[in-house]
Amino acid sequence: MLRKVLIANRGEIAVRVARACRDAGIGSVAVYADPDRDALHVRAADEAYALGGDTPDPVSGADEVVAFAKENGLPIAIKAAFGGGRGLKVARTLDEIPELYDSAVREAVAAFGRGECFVERYLDRPRHVEPSA
Repeated sequence: MLRKVLIANRGEIAVRVARACRDAGIGSVAVYADPDRDALHVRAADEAYALGGDTPDPVSGADEVVAFAKENGLPIAIKAAFGGGRGLKVARTLDEIPELYDSAVREAVAAFGRGECFVERYLDRPRHVEPSA
């Protein structure tokens, strides 16, 4: 039985998920960056935890992505900053990061005219819960 949901999002969708959890009798946990400390989605959750720092700036190149992976572990996701998930590349080894980073940047430039990319840990088997309308 599902007892608690981690809401790793922000804004209106996170508020809707927290409210849907409450309606279903499920606990909700929000995580947030320091600038979002007083945001509505943080207040709407049953629990909230600061991740520390500011919001994730785009990486400056493949070397920074490799450093992130060494510090935080693999797999990682490399994704276009303006892509909404399009162009997502998953690196499972350090050796493939430069090629995947270059590919993500090329795809982002072609699709959005901008090549900035973010990097984050990739979750292989997350559970996704859609809130009801």
